[in-house]
Amino acid sequence: MLYLKRVILKNNGPFEKFILDLPFSSNGNPKPLGLIGKNGSGKSILLSCIADGIMEFANSVFKDILDGTPNHSYFRTIGFTSRTSLTNHGWALLDFFNEKNEIYQFFEKNGIISYEDLIKETGENLTIDKTHFEKIPKDESFKYFSKNREFFPNEFIQNSYCFFPSNRFEHPHWLNPIFTEAKAGPTIEIRDSQELNKPILITSSFQNNYEWLLSVLMDFKWRSSGSQWTITVEKKLTQIIRIILDDPSVDFCLNPRHSASQISLGKHIEGTEQFTQILPTLRNLSAGQSTLLNLFLTIIRYSDYTERTSFEDIQGIVLIDEIDLFLHVYLQNKALPLLIKFFPKVQFIFSTHSPLVLTGMKELFGDEFQIIELPTGATCDVSSFEEFDHACTIYLKENERFKKNLNYLETKLKKINKPILITEGKTDWMHLKTALKKLTAKGYFQSLSIDFMEYDSNVEMGDNELMKYCEYLSKLPQEKKVICVFDRDNDSIIKKHQENGGIKKWGNNVFSFCIPSPPHRKDYKNISIEMLYSDDELKTPEPESKKRLYFTNEVKLSYEIDLITKKKKNSEWRALDIPETESELEKKIITEDCGKYENSLGEKVAISKTVFAQLIFEGAGLFNNFDFEPFRAIFDTAQEILDIE
Repeated sequence: MLYLKRVILKNNGPFEKFILDLPFSSNGNPKPLGLIGKNGSGKSILLSCIADGIMEFANSVFKDILDGTPNHSYFRTIGFTSRTSLTNHGWALLDFFNEKNEIYQFFEKNGIISYEDLIKETGENLTIDKTHFEKIPKDESFKYFSKNREFFPNEFIQNSYCFFPSNRFEHPHWLNPIFTEAKAGPTIEIRDSQELNKPILITSSFQNNYEWLLSVLMDFKWRSSGSQWTITVEKKLTQIIRIILDDPSVDFCLNPRHSASQISLGKHIEGTEQFTQILPTLRNLSAGQSTLLNLFLTIIRYSDYTERTSFEDIQGIVLIDEIDLFLHVYLQNKALPLLIKFFPKVQFIFSTHSPLVLTGMKELFGDEFQIIELPTGATCDVSSFEEFDHACTIYLKENERFKKNLNYLETKLKKINKPILITEGKTDWMHLKTALKKLTAKGYFQSLSIDFMEYDSNVEMGDNELMKYCEYLSKLPQEKKVICVFDRDNDSIIKKHQENGGIKKWGNNVFSFCIPSPPHRKDYKNISIEMLYSDDELKTPEPESKKRLYFTNEVKLSYEIDLITKKKKNSEWRALDIPETESELEKKIITEDCGKYENSLGEKVAISKTVFAQLIFEGAGLFNNFDFEPFRAIFDTAQEILDIE
């Protein structure tokens, strides 16, 4: 065990005088530490100082860290550019300790200072003796560390010491390998006694992690050769990937050796030994997912040189610059804290600009997580983080719109006593209400008792908004069933519903489904409520103006190129005499700025979806004769939901 106890910096970057005592729990475990501050406040400098000390320790016993010699090149350069402006000297002093409470010190001197002045400035904490100090030229910068090296070999071999800098990156599956410089390092099975084979500075670790993960999975599959520790590791690896993908059923899958990848991700088919593939390779993970997975795989791999009785016994120091790099909101706020929680004896020190990381850590760890603001070194809370205020301002603007719409919906819901249909489009209810009236007149759905959320014109709706409402409403008991109807034009939303058999049960009487695709729209990609009508019906002209709805493949932007500037000019949207057939299956109904579409005579030709819906609802002229048969599938699904006990 080796932990960082104290850091003192003097005239080092933005730090005129900085003292940090690392936090520990009452049981002796290190508390995770988050470093915050504006750009240039010293977060990366502080992390690099700590990494520098760890590398000097390791380099004293292993030849593959720096170069294993006394006159090696430094990992972190020192000179006047790394000192605080207008100062003639600076220094860094780091105290580490082991389980016997023995101190291992790292010291860096930069510039000109006498031994006596140095002792005064460090508060007599420096262990370097005067004789050794005075052997070094007065104006020479140098680094010094405790010479009791016998502790280091086993410590670095058995535990995890890592620095993940801000330029880390895992290459995606689509990047041609010839355009990368990443080379696979040595695997952990082959180790020279003078080589650690575990780089402390880690910018990319996929290939080494992949080879190690493959060996773990193979050991686990053939348990006769797999120890209890291997079984423990495999189970924890499964937990990690499930957290990262936010999917409790995903697993690592072993494929035949001639496959494109021997490891893929899939879901186990119940009652069989087969899997449904989710991702063909680990390279197919997103940048954020891959970065997070490889970070924690590295920590485990570095501690896999020895059998352990418990996964929680993994120890070490892990430094991460910009821990939120590449990470989506969920990965920052939920997944990351959960993964850090798996390693109670690892000292995590990370920098971040993300209030989501900090709030997630505070929520899970409480007082067992500490935040330090740089360059002052003051302990602070999430709410006092300046960047938290900036981020909250942005979020609150979006939330104000959400709250406004939500208040509107809740007010409407209180006034309705029947099960209710809530649509994605704010005019969709007009089509559905008219369709149900027409179908009921034909003898269908006589016992279907539902109402519709009839939006005002100032309500902003869409698939993202409706998804949020489903999630929110499902957290509270609903007296009557709430059925949300999505358009069939968003692949991720379609997939969510398909995974749930077509109907998603959110809980608390909240359900949702996507508009069923009608027979005449087979293979069409963008099914909105209007697409349930035929094209001839959709092209019905408005009685007075003779304007109509237009599809995206019926208009084209025309323009001229300025001969001097080479820029477009005199651009205008023109209605085509003949639609573009190659984009037929992807076409949508034009929804915005309908006034800009003109025919060859310069006449306005398009009406909005709102005007079209009102014509349907009022039954104006030919709009009263539309065929509503394709709408039956929507009400069949609604009835199926109402029949659910």
